[in-house]
Amino acid sequence: MPADKTMEAVKGLDVPRYMDRWYEIACFPSRFQPRDGENTRATYTLKEDGVTVGVLNETWSGGKRSYIEETAYKADPNSDEAKLKVKFWVPSSLLCSRHRRFSASPPAMAMTIPP
Repeated sequence: MPADKTMEAVKGLDVPRYMDRWYEIACFPSRFQPRDGENTRATYTLKEDGVTVGVLNETWSGGKRSYIEETAYKADPNSDEAKLKVKFWVPSSLLCSRHRRFSASPPAMAMTIPP
């Protein structure tokens, strides 16, 4: 892929079909995930409202399970692009003081993930 090529979201997201357990095959280093994590996976489940998605991210490190539960939703409800936003709660003790100033209570973070 040429270096100047930008990524484009897939069109026609079929949310119910996306529901399943997905295993990580590669990742960028993150301070939210142990470097020696194994069997890292995300499980997506459609909520009763048929719009929001429950997300369970799990990994194992040193024989111990780490996980975080989140809620995902379409980034733009009027678009058919496969873009989801994920909200997860982070204890305020993990946020530096400059982020605490701008956080709701409890603090929320959002990111966009590819399908």
